[in-house]
Amino acid sequence: MNLRTGLILFPFLLYSTLAAAQSPARISGKVISAETGGPVDFANIIIYPSELYSMSDTDGKFTFEEVPSGKLTVSCQFFGMEKKDTTFLVRPGERHYLEIRMKTTSFRLENVVITATQNKAGESTASTISRQAMDHMQTSSLSDIMSLLPGAAAGNPNLTSAQNLTLRTLDTGSGNLAMNSLGTAVIVDGAPMSNNANMQFLSATQSGKTSDKSGGTSAVSGVDVRSLSTDNIESVEVIRGIPSVEYGDMTSGAVIVKSKAGKSPWTLRFKTNPNIYQASIAKGFSLGNKAGDLNISGDYAYNTASLTDALSFYQRANLKALWSVMFAGNASENTSLSISYGRDREKLNPDRQSDKTQSYADDIGFQFNTNGRATINKGWMKNVNWLLSMSYNDKKSHYESTATNALNLYSTAMENGLIYTNIAGQTIVDKNGNPITTTGPDSDIKGTILPYSYFYKYDIYGKELNVFAKLNADFGKTWKNFTERLFIGMDFKTDGNLGQGAVYDDETPPWRNVSNVSSGYRRRPYRDIPFVNQLGIYAENHITWTFFRRDLNLTAGLRFDWINGKTVLAPRINASLDLIPEILTLRGGWGITAKAPTAIHLYPNKAYQDIINYNGMSESIPENERLLIATTNVYDATNPDLEIAKNRKAEIGLDFHFANQYRIAVTAYDELMNNGYNFGLGLDSFIWFENHQYQVAQRNPGSLPTLEEKAVHHQFFEVYKPRNDVKSRNSGIEYEIDLGRFDAIRTSFYINGAWMKSSTTNRNYSFSTLTSNDYERNIGVYNPEKRTSFVEKVNTMIKATHNIPHIGLAITLTGQIDWMTRYWDEYKNDDMFVKYISRKDGQVHDFDPAMKDDPEFSYLFPTLSDNRFIVEQYFPTIFFNLNVSKEIGKNFTASFYVNNLFNQRPLYKFKSSGRMTELGIPMFFGFEFKVKIR
Repeated sequence: MNLRTGLILFPFLLYSTLAAAQSPARISGKVISAETGGPVDFANIIIYPSELYSMSDTDGKFTFEEVPSGKLTVSCQFFGMEKKDTTFLVRPGERHYLEIRMKTTSFRLENVVITATQNKAGESTASTISRQAMDHMQTSSLSDIMSLLPGAAAGNPNLTSAQNLTLRTLDTGSGNLAMNSLGTAVIVDGAPMSNNANMQFLSATQSGKTSDKSGGTSAVSGVDVRSLSTDNIESVEVIRGIPSVEYGDMTSGAVIVKSKAGKSPWTLRFKTNPNIYQASIAKGFSLGNKAGDLNISGDYAYNTASLTDALSFYQRANLKALWSVMFAGNASENTSLSISYGRDREKLNPDRQSDKTQSYADDIGFQFNTNGRATINKGWMKNVNWLLSMSYNDKKSHYESTATNALNLYSTAMENGLIYTNIAGQTIVDKNGNPITTTGPDSDIKGTILPYSYFYKYDIYGKELNVFAKLNADFGKTWKNFTERLFIGMDFKTDGNLGQGAVYDDETPPWRNVSNVSSGYRRRPYRDIPFVNQLGIYAENHITWTFFRRDLNLTAGLRFDWINGKTVLAPRINASLDLIPEILTLRGGWGITAKAPTAIHLYPNKAYQDIINYNGMSESIPENERLLIATTNVYDATNPDLEIAKNRKAEIGLDFHFANQYRIAVTAYDELMNNGYNFGLGLDSFIWFENHQYQVAQRNPGSLPTLEEKAVHHQFFEVYKPRNDVKSRNSGIEYEIDLGRFDAIRTSFYINGAWMKSSTTNRNYSFSTLTSNDYERNIGVYNPEKRTSFVEKVNTMIKATHNIPHIGLAITLTGQIDWMTRYWDEYKNDDMFVKYISRKDGQVHDFDPAMKDDPEFSYLFPTLSDNRFIVEQYFPTIFFNLNVSKEIGKNFTASFYVNNLFNQRPLYKFKSSGRMTELGIPMFFGFEFKVKIR
């Protein structure tokens, strides 16, 4: 820890050894349109490496005072226009005037960028996807954009299931994807989207499951990005490496979305493919010299599950207004209001009338965001930034179906140890006069034996509220060959749910799995659950030191988070060094990222155990003689020892640049999480209890029978609790080869790919199988990390883009080859217990292998099946994609794409079976039309 602390403190101390600052320079200028010559207002102008910031006014003018001397780059960006960088040498006291001509983004430009571009040196490994790339790909959601990243899988657009973003991970089938997506932050205009208050499911304490049959995203996964339309997005940055300490509440990385802003012509888009129909409209208005600009956009999408299944579909509608304004000459504010609607729907299948299953999940959202920046540029003080956002999502999930094999007890009892009958307020004593029931005469609690089959339905009402606020400041200074930027700030986030929760008829409650028949559902208003509150404080220093024509970039920071009484420290560092000036750069990073537990992790539902002590409810018994005795036990599933999940991230890479055109980037990474969230079992999950069973001592015709105790069974009841049992590791090598554009053939070539390996294990104990009817059975306890699941993958993507600027034509051919995808499991001491939980006293004891054949334990050792999955799967896949975009005149663009998937798929390989192969060659195509009305 001393070395890490030293690295973090080093930038803060280094400047004290340097020479005094030079006298500042001044840079001013004007941003104009290259096509019309008119001013471009609200363009962002940033000077690197000092990162001074300004914005053009209504006349397109900007000014920087106190600009440090040295080699610098003035970068200008505006929605719908090509980014313009100007690099030159500034000497102390000089005055510079720049006229920056911005070209409108179109397929008539010589350099068409339809790939993810890499970030600049010294920062975390990240990729930026432009508006032009999204238009050419015809994206429908953020999930489509992710296919541009190294190692990501290409596929057909689909909105019919929840879309959670994951970074640098493969699905091991052991819950790692849910944790990775939960830890992937999606940040829109500076404000994080949140799934922390999502509780759209019945209960996790009975089975560990945290998703609902009605659809939508799981409560322990990341946000569902289907609600975000890509049509009103200006750019997307995906941080896969070690992010700035400005970003908290994440472990995997961040996806940063920047919305459209400023003036723009009317833009209409229409997209279609075999499954999706989508339309959008947008327009940016100027409100006058001092009133700013207003950008309004809206979209609608409809997606069926397949051409042959129109009963399952997803609908989405969005409307957004974003107001941009400058005030006081050096300050700017962006304020937006968004309304969204999403619906997952599965209609009743006329061919499945017997089960009567249908469902829907509605989500109506409102989002407010205001963020701004005041540019100071006086002495050390450069900028002050602020943000306030609020989102509210009104959700309703509905599910209905027919329950079968449903003969079990249902009760509304919520008091621990309560014993009751099928008649509310009924008191029962045994043949000796000893009381059996514990309810009073005024009690309304009773038990019901559900029929074997019945129709049921339920609704879940959630009202998720999220508030986020952030304030930070930039400080910076430049000496002769040394630039330092200090960034400090704080943020606050609160997530809660004000919904009613689950609503259903007590006579026909939701069906539950008969394997855990004694587990019961209970209603729980979500508004009674405390909010998840997070307070973060952070500081980060970035230095650039130029020596012998080489740049050393070092960014180091520390973040502290307080989350409902739990705390975590997250140091992070990124660095780069030019080994050969302008040709070869070495870069690397190390850091800790942390994800807060969600509301359901911190405040899980209680576990309710409903036990039948006597069942005399047979239809053969006269109704006035029917009697049921039942007991309800209540267990708290809260885990006071739950930790904040942390991920250790490390990476190292090389960047090659040569001939002013070619670029090669290679990055090796390794990530380790030892305490990911799950709902699972531990030694404290098995509740030992005495099950008192009664029988008839005497029949009383016309009245209730007299009972006597029949037997006392010792049993266990399972309670799934929120835990930190997920241990996952992701490692790999990513590469990018950008060959640039060959003018002779008007074609550019780009290659990326990765070798990736993921592993997941449960670092807690594993246990022998337990069912609700197990009497007098011990529970075997296996070693922690008994089974580790692995996935390994190698893939390559090649893109060739041919464009003819003077006719506005761009054609991209993409080929992706998954050379290998391999699955396997490794077992550790999976045939012998190390402990057992005794049926006699419920205590944990060490297990002696010599006791294996003892009748007390021998039933716990079933013969392992020869078809136990142990080795591998291979999925060699070739994916081809052709995108064509053609501008027709100045206002109309037509796009077309075709996807082909050649999939050679060997099936599961088991210990005793061979391999089977199938070949599929499906084709998928789509169209898009875009119209601009100027």
